[in-house]
Amino acid sequence: MCLIASKHRATFACLYPMNLLTWLTAQAAGPGLETDMSPKQTGGVDKDAEPNADPTVAPYGVPPHPANEAYAKCMAAVLMKTIGMNLSSITTSENFPWPAIQIRDYFAEHFGEHIEAPDKQNVPKFLLPPEQRVTPVIVPAAFRYRMDLLELAIPNQACAVVRNLDWLTEVFHLGQAEQKVLLWTYVVNCQMHPVIEGVMSEIQFCNELQAYAALSLLLDEPESEVAKCFAAPCRLRGMRLIDSHPWRYPLTLDSFFQGTENLTDVLEVVHYSRAGMLQRLPELSLYWSMLPDAGVPNEQFYRWFKPAMAEACVATANNQPLTAAHIEELVWWLIGYRLPAGQFEPLAGNIDFVTIQKAIQRCCMERSRHEQVITQLAVMQALYAAVP
Repeated sequence: MCLIASKHRATFACLYPMNLLTWLTAQAAGPGLETDMSPKQTGGVDKDAEPNADPTVAPYGVPPHPANEAYAKCMAAVLMKTIGMNLSSITTSENFPWPAIQIRDYFAEHFGEHIEAPDKQNVPKFLLPPEQRVTPVIVPAAFRYRMDLLELAIPNQACAVVRNLDWLTEVFHLGQAEQKVLLWTYVVNCQMHPVIEGVMSEIQFCNELQAYAALSLLLDEPESEVAKCFAAPCRLRGMRLIDSHPWRYPLTLDSFFQGTENLTDVLEVVHYSRAGMLQRLPELSLYWSMLPDAGVPNEQFYRWFKPAMAEACVATANNQPLTAAHIEELVWWLIGYRLPAGQFEPLAGNIDFVTIQKAIQRCCMERSRHEQVITQLAVMQALYAAVP
């Protein structure tokens, strides 16, 4: 059983003079993005765009910008250090060495060490020769002390990601925990570093409460605030910013940092205004795997999801009408509300998955903007209003 210790908690404030919230909000006093990014530079705002262009949305898609990439790389190192500082508190003593050795290797260059890759990578332990099955010995106290000695560069905040995250927080009245969840989710998914993925998948939890206790340490937020980020109604999931579900099995740390293309796009694009960002968000892609031309075999959905949800996905991918039971599962998956299937009978055969997503997304966005609770009634009203 994992022991979540509050003693010696490693917070962002003790890692750096400026804590995470300060990093995310400090640029209000700094230069605007338009002065840091050349209008003609890739990823910049073209001030010479056609006069007929929409004044609220950038006139073209933006490829990864060096400033965003540099920021994400620095923040990935901060994330790995934070996990390392708290590792002994969020995983079992038996499992501790495996993520610890990956974190150690991740920071090898910082310590001036040379790590030799194994001759056979990604080979399960039971397939290794007996002499290679020895569990590495890493003392937690010594490992934490070494992590504490790491001096990482403070990320440059002059990038679209910081400003757009600040705008999302302001427009939707997000809490600090929600803000940090979005930041780390973006960092994990845009970097796609094999070590980061390996470490987060190695850290497993017995249940949601244990996971929230671990996330409380990593995010430096109360457990109750962390739980609100993922419990119904999960507005971050409803707005298609994250795809994290606390009921995944096995429940691992990366279960809580599942991103979407929407999040990456809305954070990386240089928007002219908050209005432009809000206009772009509902226009972004949704679940690619359920589109008819995605080519995902029906059997794959049953590997990914439980039977009820898999059937809803199969019906969507094959352009079949959705039943009330299908709609019930999709609503639960998208926002966390478990409503009786009978309430969806009038919608059966009259609404598709994309419309359901759009309706829930619009409901979450509008009610969040006006600081209104996203109730079950509001979700039902949005679904019924979406039917032509």
